[in-house]
Amino acid sequence: MDTSGNLYGTTGGGGAFGNGTLFELTPPSTAGENWTESILRNFGNGADGQNPQAGLIMDAAPASAPIVPIFRSLVSTRAG
Repeated sequence: MDTSGNLYGTTGGGGAFGNGTLFELTPPSTAGENWTESILRNFGNGADGQNPQAGLIMDAAPASAPIVPIFRSLVSTRAG
């Protein structure tokens, strides 16, 4: 979770290429409403790996720092 309350995670399958995603869930501005999902990365269409199995690691970088380049170097993949 970042300082704005956004949650981040991965899926081991699905997404545009069927090989997993990196996603962000943004909380609603009004309590009780739905969270908003954003796909930050679709895996499996290049040399970035596929089917992520690892969790995410939080660091001291500001929430506005680009997460995808850092994430690519940390994720454990079956074929990456």
